[in-house]
Amino acid sequence: MRFTRPAVRDLLYSPDGFVASRLAGDGTGFHDLHRRALAEALSAYFEAGRDARAIAGALDRFIHIGNGPSPGKEQIAATMTRLTEKFVTWDQRDRASVWPVVDAANFEVPWRSHRLAIPRDLVLLGPPRVLRIVWTDHESGFRRRGTGAVVAACLAHAEAALDMEFGAVEVWHLREPEIHRWPRSELVRHWDALDVWLRWASERLRAA
Repeated sequence: MRFTRPAVRDLLYSPDGFVASRLAGDGTGFHDLHRRALAEALSAYFEAGRDARAIAGALDRFIHIGNGPSPGKEQIAATMTRLTEKFVTWDQRDRASVWPVVDAANFEVPWRSHRLAIPRDLVLLGPPRVLRIVWTDHESGFRRRGTGAVVAACLAHAEAALDMEFGAVEVWHLREPEIHRWPRSELVRHWDALDVWLRWASERLRAA
């Protein structure tokens, strides 16, 4: 079964709620548009040599994609303008050597008996090599039970997708006040339990 990061998050935060929402056919188009806006903003920022002025142009282009401007896309662009200001503040303070691998869409890879489809963000060029991922959603929170396993899923996906091992994962949640970092040794301990939950969800949905 294919699992996106929001799917993994929803499953780990509320297993029965996840199954019910999937059986009801809930879509993810709203989240996809947010991700596209973020990816275009960050890609433009790094392509311009970390020039924050490039973000405004990228978000203006985002508003005009497809059928052109809409209140929904304008609201997303306004939100991303505010959130990327925090990203730029953190990045300018850090200015680590990074390899941007920003995906607008979910990049799918096999992991154990599942398919993980999670966007990739930034790779800090080590040593140690660090995966830096950027979140903007309201649902995820560092104090919520299960967040470590969600980050572990992001690590499993990135290592399979990029064919490299990371020493740690940083989550830059742009709605949180601080950056959080997990060592790889802590995250890999979640993998067996994550595998069990993904298999449980797959079996529940196949049996429905």
